[in-house]
Amino acid sequence: MIVLWLLTILLFQSPTPSLAIPLARKASVVCILPIQGEMDALTVSGLASRLTQAKSAGADAIVLQLDTPGGDLLSTLELCRQIKSEYPPNTVAWIRPRAYSAGVITALASREIVMAPQAALGDAAPIAAMPVAGLIALPAAERAKLEAPLLSEVTDSSRRSGHDERLARAFVAVGEELWLVQDATRNERYVVDVNEYKIVFGEEPIRTRGSAAPPISGSETTTKEAATETPEIQPQDASEPITPLIPFRTNALRQSETTDTQASPQSDQSLLPSRAPLTAADRPRLKVISQIDAASELLTLQANEALALGLACAVIANENELQNFFGAQQVFTIAAPWSEQLARVLTSWWMRTLLVAILVLCFFGEMSAPGLGMFGFTGVACVALLAGGSFLAGLSQWWPVLSIMAGLVLIGAEILFLQGTFISGALGVLAFTGGVIGLFVVADPTPESSTKQAFLGMASLVTAVGAAGIVAWLLGPRLQLMRPWQAAVLHATLGEISNASSPVPVLATVGTLARAATDLRPVGKIEIAGTRFDARSEGAWISSGANVRILRSEGNEIVVEQIT
Repeated sequence: MIVLWLLTILLFQSPTPSLAIPLARKASVVCILPIQGEMDALTVSGLASRLTQAKSAGADAIVLQLDTPGGDLLSTLELCRQIKSEYPPNTVAWIRPRAYSAGVITALASREIVMAPQAALGDAAPIAAMPVAGLIALPAAERAKLEAPLLSEVTDSSRRSGHDERLARAFVAVGEELWLVQDATRNERYVVDVNEYKIVFGEEPIRTRGSAAPPISGSETTTKEAATETPEIQPQDASEPITPLIPFRTNALRQSETTDTQASPQSDQSLLPSRAPLTAADRPRLKVISQIDAASELLTLQANEALALGLACAVIANENELQNFFGAQQVFTIAAPWSEQLARVLTSWWMRTLLVAILVLCFFGEMSAPGLGMFGFTGVACVALLAGGSFLAGLSQWWPVLSIMAGLVLIGAEILFLQGTFISGALGVLAFTGGVIGLFVVADPTPESSTKQAFLGMASLVTAVGAAGIVAWLLGPRLQLMRPWQAAVLHATLGEISNASSPVPVLATVGTLARAATDLRPVGKIEIAGTRFDARSEGAWISSGANVRILRSEGNEIVVEQIT
């Protein structure tokens, strides 16, 4: 009797929720890493740091929570590489609420995709844009060149995760036409393109999206009827058995090589069996469900559509549902730190342009005023912010900042000590230019990307220097900001200074002795008979109170030397 009772319990008891969770997905500790806003090199470096923290905390599953309109091409490809090689195999993308462009490419690189209700993904065509100028039209050849690495990436991701690669490619390339067909006999769904459609049905496809085509001759269903019956991809009722979508991949002939292979390091993302191309012999048992994508569109899917097409495996609204999805004991989140947000602002092109403009303006001012005053401290702060942005971003490259500082020193030496030689000034301009451009060139770019980044850096430098020059010209007469550039040119004016040739009073003649009323570094003030005049030291800087002798005048400025 006891044995019968135990058998009854074993046979008829309800399975626990954990038994219904696939072993590849089941996890004890799940860490959520949010990705928000534009994706760039800073996103990748920040995620790498947070991933290390997650692993240290014992996470055996990573959830990339995506809310992004897109991002940089190189950064996206690098993140996908890291997901496939450095992230745990149990890495899932949670689209909450949108993953466009770079976001959907990142999601496809994950083992599985889950979506929040009303979430969307898709539209991953590459675009070219410049600050202020906006989007730039791409010729066909250049667009194809940008599409090539993305198509390769999404194709590889689809083969790893068991998605239909035609769906993935339709996110990236315009011109794809896809239909969803169903085999009621085998209880399967397939995605077919226009060529396979014609092979199976022997006629032009029924188009219910984009530009309509004539109805299929001899068919009982017209285009109008098809559009009425199946206006969109309908999700399946949860109470009905799931009709699987069998993916198609162009490497189907290689599947036999992998089915007998033992477990590999990436066994969770191993290639699944894919279907063979459909033929005309399959026509009697196939029915067209809906057109998925038109030639004039980029594929974009809502949560229910992605679920029906097998790209998403679940709709998850909150962290409690996510915990049940993994059967996990703990779920925690590691958000981007404040330093990452600050670094994103400091490394933006507009902020760097502004800092360089302020730095150039402060250089004008510091060369015009004695001592390290307001201009000097502000300039030092600008250099610190230029360096600090890269440091906080984890993209530390110190050489651009050092090059900027060396350039300023060489230009200053030309103005103060080596007037008229132009060698120090030319080297300073080159060093300063190279440093500013270097701020915009990130590590390990492709040659094409490096050229574009260098162009952006040069444009930023020209904008910054131009803005600083305009401000200096407008405020120059009041702040005497243009005096250093007058001093950069040698003038040989000897003899007495007269009112006819200079605004300097006649008592300030060549050879007159005076006293330094302030430090001359190299510009300051001297005092003659109780009257103060602007002056500049010849050679070494002069301390306040020292005795000086007038050598000459240059415009309204007196040049002096210290005497002992």
